[in-house]
Amino acid sequence: MVRSGRIVCRLLLVLLATGAVALPTLLLDLGLPRRPRLRARLGAHATHRWAQLVLRILGVRLTCRGPLPPPGVMVVANHLSYLDIPVLAACLPTLFLSKAELARWPLIGFLARAAGTLFIDRDQTRDTGRVFGELSVWLRAGARITWFPESTTSDGRGVAPFKPALFQAAIRASVPCHPVTLRPALPGGGADVSQTVCWHGSLPAGRHALHLLGLARIDYTVTFGAPVPPTDDRKRLAQALHDAVAAAFVPVDRG
Repeated sequence: MVRSGRIVCRLLLVLLATGAVALPTLLLDLGLPRRPRLRARLGAHATHRWAQLVLRILGVRLTCRGPLPPPGVMVVANHLSYLDIPVLAACLPTLFLSKAELARWPLIGFLARAAGTLFIDRDQTRDTGRVFGELSVWLRAGARITWFPESTTSDGRGVAPFKPALFQAAIRASVPCHPVTLRPALPGGGADVSQTVCWHGSLPAGRHALHLLGLARIDYTVTFGAPVPPTDDRKRLAQALHDAVAAAFVPVDRG
């Protein structure tokens, strides 16, 4: 009964918090149709506040280590769950590069679009070129761009190889890349974080989200590493960032 009540209460509060951000974001989107950079900057700050509120509702406690990346850089992190996005957004205002499916999610997709999220269709090879061009423009304009170069979530055992293609945008814009390592944990230990917090495999998102809403508390450690300057080789840059993320990575607890 306690867990069911927690799920219902949190779900309602998250919807209220999201709705409270949705209205000003909609007005922002309608009021600044020809100012995409300003709209995206303000949207990133709105998402930052929304994420901080949502994490408090969900009982997520953040521990941030290392200096926060400045504007005008590419931020890359390992990927464990859809919860990674509000976790990173709560740490700092940023634009995200996300999979195209997110744009179709109810309400969240609208907020993501209005906040300036860039979407990539990984099933379309030609879409990489379009996104690469947009990333280069935004980075040159001083935007902070965050993405997950593993291109999928994992079970928390390790860090998968980074896809190198989009690192060319950082090289073209001559901006550094900042590695970030994420690690969730549940207080007390002994719980299978790889199944309760990490989202991977064929587990339906809705079922996983309901289970996650029922957790009393989640601890998330976010470790910001030293910047990696751009090189002339995207594969070497991707490998250097993968090594930096992996060096700070600790496998999640498994029950």
